Amino acid sequence: MEKGITTGTGNAVGQAAFDLNPLTGLHYMRSFMQAARIYLENVQPGAYAMAAIDIEHFRMINTFCGRDKGDELLIFISNCLKRNIKQYGGVAGHFNGDDFCIIMPFQLEIFRALWDEIAVNMGQLNGIAHSLPAIGIYTLDDLMLEPEIMYDRATMALSYALGSHMNRIRIYDPNMENSLEREWQVLSDVKAALENDEFTFYAQPQYDITTRKIVGAEALVRWIHYGKLISPGVFIPVLEKNGSITPLDQVVWTKVVEWLKSWITKGYHPVPISINISRLDILTIDVPNFLINLTDTYQVPRKYLKCEITESAYAEDGQRVIDTVKRLQAAGFQLMMDDFGSGYSSLNTLKSMDVDVLKIDMCFLEMSAEEEQKGIGILESVVNMARLLGIPIVLEGVENQHHENFMRNMGCRYAQGYYYFKPLPINQLENLLADERNLDFGGMCVKQVEALHTREFIDGNLFTDTMVNNILGAAAFYDIYENQIQITRVNEQYFQLVGVGTNDPENYNKKLWDHVRDDDRPKLFSLFEQAYDKRPGCADGYIHLLRLDGKVLWVYMKIFFLREKNGHKMFYCSLVDVTSFREKEEIKWDIGHTAGEFTEQEQDKLERYYGNIPCGYGLAKIILDPSGAPNDYEIIYINHEMAKTCGGDIKLLRHLIMKAFKDDQKDLFTKAYQAAYRGETLTHYAYSSISSHYLQLTLYQHEYGYVACLMRDVTHMQIHEGALNSMVLAYREVYFLHLRDNYCRMIYPDANGLMERGNYAAVVNRHFGTGKILKYDEDNVRKFLSLDNLRTVLKTQDSTEYRYRRSAKDYGIEDEWCLTSVTISERERGIPKTAVITIRSIDNIIKDEEEKRHLRMAQSLANMSDGFFIYRAIDDERILYANPAIMTIFGCNTMDEFMTLVNGSFKGLVHPDDLNRVEWEIQNQIHHSEGNMDYVQYRIIRKDGEVRWLDDCGHLENSEWGEEHRLFYVFVKDITDQITDIQKEKLLNSNQFYQKS
Repeated sequence: MEKGITTGTGNAVGQAAFDLNPLTGLHYMRSFMQAARIYLENVQPGAYAMAAIDIEHFRMINTFCGRDKGDELLIFISNCLKRNIKQYGGVAGHFNGDDFCIIMPFQLEIFRALWDEIAVNMGQLNGIAHSLPAIGIYTLDDLMLEPEIMYDRATMALSYALGSHMNRIRIYDPNMENSLEREWQVLSDVKAALENDEFTFYAQPQYDITTRKIVGAEALVRWIHYGKLISPGVFIPVLEKNGSITPLDQVVWTKVVEWLKSWITKGYHPVPISINISRLDILTIDVPNFLINLTDTYQVPRKYLKCEITESAYAEDGQRVIDTVKRLQAAGFQLMMDDFGSGYSSLNTLKSMDVDVLKIDMCFLEMSAEEEQKGIGILESVVNMARLLGIPIVLEGVENQHHENFMRNMGCRYAQGYYYFKPLPINQLENLLADERNLDFGGMCVKQVEALHTREFIDGNLFTDTMVNNILGAAAFYDIYENQIQITRVNEQYFQLVGVGTNDPENYNKKLWDHVRDDDRPKLFSLFEQAYDKRPGCADGYIHLLRLDGKVLWVYMKIFFLREKNGHKMFYCSLVDVTSFREKEEIKWDIGHTAGEFTEQEQDKLERYYGNIPCGYGLAKIILDPSGAPNDYEIIYINHEMAKTCGGDIKLLRHLIMKAFKDDQKDLFTKAYQAAYRGETLTHYAYSSISSHYLQLTLYQHEYGYVACLMRDVTHMQIHEGALNSMVLAYREVYFLHLRDNYCRMIYPDANGLMERGNYAAVVNRHFGTGKILKYDEDNVRKFLSLDNLRTVLKTQDSTEYRYRRSAKDYGIEDEWCLTSVTISERERGIPKTAVITIRSIDNIIKDEEEKRHLRMAQSLANMSDGFFIYRAIDDERILYANPAIMTIFGCNTMDEFMTLVNGSFKGLVHPDDLNRVEWEIQNQIHHSEGNMDYVQYRIIRKDGEVRWLDDCGHLENSEWGEEHRLFYVFVKDITDQITDIQKEKLLNSNQFYQKS
């Protein structure tokens, strides 16, 4: 076994001067790669492996245990690696942070022993056992690969180890990076399938449960490939992710309208068919114009085509979607808001969006028995809101009798789901629709219930003050100003509740705190904040109220925000004494005790580690549905600081977390899942409208399936953070580049992107290979981006930049001009070490410059006495521009006259007998001219029939975009009065030699 060792303390593999990390004495990346090349020259394929080592949550160790403790850990790990390679041979490196790499013999027991040694000893370093190491291994079977590529594969295996609860040592498998190839294959297959007309649609009927008739149907795309039905789940997510869904949607829309036309032609009366319109469709094409042209082409009445747009699209691109909806409705299409209630729902959404039908998914009822009542309450609220607004509702996902009974109890009429019909192929749909006794052509409607009006409560003929107060119960108005809560008005029932007589003002203090138990004050504050955020809805919860006689009451409070003026926030609150109901089941949240699956020993450990840290800490278990998707979370533990924030009320804590995710429950579950199961670290911010504080919530993996949340008050940092965010958002992408180690990583917009970190040269190649960087001017772009160029240029200057074209499909356009700037971040002994790469769109700037240049050129050319024109250097030779002098030469009064005379082409401009000669001479001269210049003389025929002679001086302008974009710029002058008869005779005689066969 080879036992050469290179850790920076020796030089067993060569005499190169290695660059060592001063803390650990191990190689930096560049030095490690150099040493690895030398070492691997003397080993056998498959005998060794390269391993990447990382400590999960290492940043938290520095944060909570101190940087000294973190350095102590790094030194300990480096000593472990040194002992291993001293015993077995190999190379070890420490690159930055907690990133280690080692080449050792490929024996799993050695790596397991190394992992155990690090993990066990970490537990002895003053309470940081919570963090665990992870190892990714790449076996060195192919020694021809560059060490940088070996390291990339080891880090890919490491990313799987970091996301694993059980297996913290993972060996590289090519399947780990095949997902990207599979995506490209799907995109390629879909493109071919579109060309081969393999896509069709099925239709799922929509059902009126009161009449038992069909009122419509939804078109759903289906891919039939060689007789096999391919699930939409295979290709739809890939198309949406890559912004390529629109061509498929257009095919489906067209097939739906074609079918409607055929059905009408057969003499049947159709029910409306709804099509799905995505946010990407609206951003990519003019949807109203496309659908108007489509229905006009097939002469299908637009009332038969309904448009479904998801509610999330309204939230993400509100104004653009609103404009699209208005144009569609103005054209006669009906609009359905799909997935209403999926996390964006609000009265404000419906206020600004005039939709005809709401679609709500029955997923509200897909939950545990304990939580189903909450789902029912939410669903009832949404249904009642829609009913009050007079908007019909379709409940989709109805799959059993229980769902239908629930619909009936809420007064809903329209359903869609497998309980009635699955999505049907066209022939089965036609068989169903052919019997018109099954159909209801009346459309969807809502049975309107007369709303209760406020004026009825203030009508003195109906209600007295006493009656209204008895209806309201104990009630009070509150004023919150500069974190102080005061009562401004109360009714008699409130006085009775707190035990204060209305004629006993000396015992009545306007400060609400006097009546609230100390440990409930944060909770009450949170209730006011929740009411402010939920306006015009309310917040509700339980607090302990202190009566004047010393008795403690349990009070249920409902709080509504009323208005804000001069910094004062006004609230209304109703209070109900529920002491008798709560005494037997009083709910408390004991800090340090948990309700999850953790043992008592684990609970004590949580409290010991996190109970008194100076920021909020919480732990939650992610709950998955049967398909493995996240659908809820259970809070296991919160420490003292986090309890203060929510007053110990878990419901209010959940509200605060939802607020940080802008009430997007789906986004919250997705991010929590990514943290708990994939080991990602994610940061979000929430603003407290009541306390005017900014809170930072950081999610990271506690262990597999459990997500930890750190909550910090970052109010003092808000201005700085806001400025930083504004600066970063001005860029398309931002990267950190290590110039010496050939390493980069994306820091905006996705710092966790696996494909956007690692070997810098490989990332650049990947951008060219995937089309992210367009291949126009490829040689110069590659030269600018090369490490050799950047290292050379940045030796003598602090920044360099270059403009080129990149793909911009994520922003709704094909490509755009971007300015890429590379700025030095750090130098070492004057040599550039690290840099920041920023990529900013300058497409609008380039276009403005181009327009101004064209304008200046047009103004100059318009004043020339000689003629000038531009034409395309391809077969049609179409004239793109001609100045006024050209019209004069040809005896035309307008540009239209000139273009008609010459048929819009250079071919029509030249005398027919001279054309073959002229075209041959131009091509011959261009071929032999370094400046792409040509000089010819020929005849023209003016509008009045007169023949004139011209001098033609042209220049062929090559284009970086390809031959089809090359242009001829031509100056012409009338030389009829200057050309001699001998010159004319020579030119006319030569015409005979250029006749085309």
